Amino acid sequence: MADEATAVSQKNGNGKITNFQEFLETDGVDFLDIPVRGGKIVTIGSLTGVEWAQWTEMREDPQRRKLSGAFLVAKSLVDDKGNRIGDDSDASLQRLVHRNVKDTEAILRGVFKLNGIGPSAEIAAKNA
Repeated sequence: MADEATAVSQKNGNGKITNFQEFLETDGVDFLDIPVRGGKIVTIGSLTGVEWAQWTEMREDPQRRKLSGAFLVAKSLVDDKGNRIGDDSDASLQRLVHRNVKDTEAILRGVFKLNGIGPSAEIAAKNA
């Protein structure tokens, strides 16, 4: 993790962040392309803190837990300009959980990788 932080700091060219405002101004979205069925590619974007909190709350709710993986997929999908394109309505999440698992699983693995979500959270999502 320290190597990643050092690499980002050097990449920005400013050295260390010295105040909170500067930290807030360095925010951004990371992207990852994921191959899916039919030779197509979807792009996912990293999550915000709010989306992470929503996902965590979903996992803790027995009524909504089964939709938590689909929620991550929906919240992560972006278009070629980085705009969110997913729909996290219950109806759309229900459709997502009935899609081919190979595609959604590949996207979830990408979401975990892109957001630095560790094995314990990944296991929790699989058990949802």
